[in-house]
Amino acid sequence: MSDKLFEYIIAQDCVSSGFDFGKKWYDHPCSDEYWSTVRPIYKKLYSCKSEGKKRSDLPDIKSKIYMSLLKAFIDEIYRAYETDKNLPKKIVEYLISTDDCFKTAGGDNNRLTVIRTVDIKETLNRHDQLKNSEDPIVELPTKLIDLSFRENHENTVEMILNNGWNLSFRIHDASAKEEQGLKFDMQFVGMPVGILSFECRWTQDNLCC
Repeated sequence: MSDKLFEYIIAQDCVSSGFDFGKKWYDHPCSDEYWSTVRPIYKKLYSCKSEGKKRSDLPDIKSKIYMSLLKAFIDEIYRAYETDKNLPKKIVEYLISTDDCFKTAGGDNNRLTVIRTVDIKETLNRHDQLKNSEDPIVELPTKLIDLSFRENHENTVEMILNNGWNLSFRIHDASAKEEQGLKFDMQFVGMPVGILSFECRWTQDNLCC
């Protein structure tokens, strides 16, 4: 079981000139083409720290920094997909787990707890005493259909996969001044119907699912 505060972000990585998302997410190091593209961009970002400036002082930071980094990200994903067709499956497994699980998310401000079932390997509720309450089987993605910028967004791209999976990747400031880089927020925009969601709304005195 996985627990977290209620939010739509499922993972968040610090993005810097040394962050190899390919190796971390799908066990395929980023290419030389990718690094030759992004390192000059990060060099410009890091100059803010040495000069004691805020990143917001950079002109056109979204169009010249965020969009350039995300374009390099898109190109690299497509390059990796050409050599490894299991890339969609590996990315989703990185985000949700390689094991079947129940995922819960909740927070006091929302007074809501959400429980989701992720049953890929047919192990959830398969014990004899629960054989009548089997959860739907979820199919992992096998194809990358599209990866492009979200309409009217300069800092967010969406990845459309088959079998009902749809992800978004948003890049943003990690802090007011440059430290370890930017932040990369990842969230599910669409999930297979086989992932069941149960909402439990509550007050301090009661719980209702």
